[in-house]
Amino acid sequence: INLKTLLPFTSGGILIYNPSLNALEVKAYLGPKLDEFKGTVEIGKGITGNCFLQKKPIIVPDVRKDKRYLPGAPNILSEIAVPLIFQNEVIGVLNLESSKVNEYNEEHLRILNYVASHVALAIRNAMLFEEVERKAEEMRILNEISSTSISILDTRKLYRIISKKIMEIFNVDTYYLAICDHKKDTIYFPIFIDRGKPLKLKPLKISQSSGLTSWIIKNKKPLM
Repeated sequence: INLKTLLPFTSGGILIYNPSLNALEVKAYLGPKLDEFKGTVEIGKGITGNCFLQKKPIIVPDVRKDKRYLPGAPNILSEIAVPLIFQNEVIGVLNLESSKVNEYNEEHLRILNYVASHVALAIRNAMLFEEVERKAEEMRILNEISSTSISILDTRKLYRIISKKIMEIFNVDTYYLAICDHKKDTIYFPIFIDRGKPLKLKPLKISQSSGLTSWIIKNKKPLM
């Protein structure tokens, strides 16, 4: 679908909800100052943030008179935003802006809603495909960890390989592997990585420690 042939606009974008950030991420943008529109929009902020929050389209005849408007592209005077909905779930927002006052009407809204339904379906299908690929990759890595654990007898080498594989699955800044020796009442940290740099941590006494690691060991439960 070529929006330029259906609707007038100076700039426009597709914003997708990122639950980990609880914000809308600009995934596609067409208009001036292209490099400046690659960030996020808070839910409930601006026209797009309010469109997502309310799950309803918004037409702004004159952005200068709307307190919700957040300045973006230059010389914008009117705006229209519609939620991207898939199976009653809002996954993002489709947004168009114009340099003319009172540019958009109900007919434009009808067309944009039609376009948004197709965009939402395409995006959701792409998301599902990425999720399947991600889970398949995680299973591959977990299988590698399992086979490695059986074949390698050198514990230091085993710890390094397991840590590397786990870091491939989880996108984290800090990671550590804690090994406990109950007979010695001690927790060892053979692997500790902080922002990509390996660090050395002193062993801790389980009975004397009140940290999260000792809590997990004592209670034998995961913690999130």
